Amino acid sequence: MTEPDQQDRLHLAFIVDPTGSFYNYVTLGPTKQIVVDNVKTRNESSDEVGPAPSKENSFRSLIYDFRSTLGAYRRAIGLYLSLGPAFSRAKFFGKLDKLIKSRGQHLGNIKDAEYATLPIEEFENIRGDLDELSDLLEFSSLLPGLLLVGLATSYDVYIGKLIEMIVEVRPEILDAAEKQFSLRQLMEFKSFEDARSSAKQHIVDDVMRDNRQKQINWIATKLNLKLDMNDAIWGEFVEICERRNLFAHSGGRINRQYLENCNRAKTNLANASLDDLLEVSPKYLRRAIDVFYEVGVKIGIIVWRALVIEQREAADDFLAEAGYKLIKTRRYKLAQQMLEFGRSMPAVSNERIKKQYIVNLANAYKLAGDSKKSSEILSAIDWTASAVDFQICVAAIKDDISAVTSLMKKIGPNGDIKKRSYLEWPVFANVRKSDEFKSSYKEIFGVSLQRDEILLEAEKTPKAEDAKAEGPKPEINID
Repeated sequence: MTEPDQQDRLHLAFIVDPTGSFYNYVTLGPTKQIVVDNVKTRNESSDEVGPAPSKENSFRSLIYDFRSTLGAYRRAIGLYLSLGPAFSRAKFFGKLDKLIKSRGQHLGNIKDAEYATLPIEEFENIRGDLDELSDLLEFSSLLPGLLLVGLATSYDVYIGKLIEMIVEVRPEILDAAEKQFSLRQLMEFKSFEDARSSAKQHIVDDVMRDNRQKQINWIATKLNLKLDMNDAIWGEFVEICERRNLFAHSGGRINRQYLENCNRAKTNLANASLDDLLEVSPKYLRRAIDVFYEVGVKIGIIVWRALVIEQREAADDFLAEAGYKLIKTRRYKLAQQMLEFGRSMPAVSNERIKKQYIVNLANAYKLAGDSKKSSEILSAIDWTASAVDFQICVAAIKDDISAVTSLMKKIGPNGDIKKRSYLEWPVFANVRKSDEFKSSYKEIFGVSLQRDEILLEAEKTPKAEDAKAEGPKPEINID
């Protein structure tokens, strides 16, 4: 019996941390060379002294970290609100069932309840497990409110860091501050820079003690920016923040401040009344994450573009990439909001990025089921003079299979669109299903689409995309 060819194998890579403990695993496609990059997580410290981060990297990192934190909350919703309690119940009742079978007796079902008997001494053996399950279920009922409080806190931390960066980039804000130090305080500072740092922190603390509306107003005033949000998203944002306050201070029970602030923000409160007890469902939490994402990232992008004009293209490209990732994760409504924002921004850095906003926006509507809106967006531009990669994307969104396959052959195997792009880009989601597309793909690249789709799926790490702490990344070339 001969050994199977190397190309017929799937490789498993088991990743360990620096202490040698098991960290993660990835499945890898058939390749003779596996490259694993060791990427340091943000929580790791380093004694290496390097150049200070550029303004571009500082803003990029800040917004990226905020976006990643929201992604972690989103994943936690399904993991802890559903799987955690379910797993604990299954573990407990599995143990109980084995005990009944070995030492007790099933009595049958009576009115949707199952009855059984156990010797008293055996019941004492599982009392601790029963108390543990009860405690866990009680904690599970509190967890949604705790997640909401934590989510709002993550937004506050992000805004605080953004304000700190504003003061760093615009030192005249610090120069104009009226912070006074006593002689004793001045003597405690090791240097003038320490005094400036203390004054800067004082500004940040003063702003962050105000409500979130005033924090945004401070940013807008200091930078002479317009940071207005539409009434719908602002109303939701205020309601989420006010609900957070209720769960932090009164267990979710409605007070007058909640009603007054929500009404002032034109929030639709339906039938909410004083002293009603609010809930935080998984659906509500997911929407809260999207609202914080939209408000926070929009503010971050506007500030980045205003403060560091020479990095405007980097900011615009970051927003385009964020919209694309939202589409890939099927968050179409949020993608629409972010890409509409990008399309409407003044002085987008170049035409290519502006067209990326438009193409991905049209695709977000198309994949969400609004083909009419998608067509309206695309028809506003004459694409005939555009680069071939835009032409094929527009054709794919329009489901023009003939045009897509014709352009695929024109681009060829080594053109502007690589083989991997046909597999991954969401614009090809529908046309990939057609026999014409599959046939053209095999004709151009010499392998079947199905084969490469399997390999692409095999190389994906569990929930690695948009993770807060990026672990080691496998690199595989399927081309």
